[in-house]
Amino acid sequence: MKFFFVLALLVAFVACAPLDTQSTSHIEELQWSTGGSCNSNSNTVNGVVVAVSRCTKTAIWKVRVNDVCTVSEYLKETLTNSDPTVTFAPTNGIAQCTKTPCGATEKIPTDCATAFWDKLSLIV
Repeated sequence: MKFFFVLALLVAFVACAPLDTQSTSHIEELQWSTGGSCNSNSNTVNGVVVAVSRCTKTAIWKVRVNDVCTVSEYLKETLTNSDPTVTFAPTNGIAQCTKTPCGATEKIPTDCATAFWDKLSLIV
């Protein structure tokens, strides 16, 4: 009989104990900035006016999650030219992102979703 009483007490204790199934992370935003600009110019080449436009979009996000500090950077540069024979680099118009530990000197390329999480929607 004593066994069943102890078993009932154990079941009641386990059933009433709070379950902590989610780990918690402390996220501290240290820096957030976005920017962008466009400029254009035109030149006359062999009597033909050629217009060139350059647009850039940038963002920097410095964040600390628990004890890990990272700096994420976003750069998208788009060049256009009125001369259809001009070609640009394959990265033209494609965002380039990095996510690097704070204090590191060499930037680590990564996909933009990994670097910026849900903040990516605030950039593009």
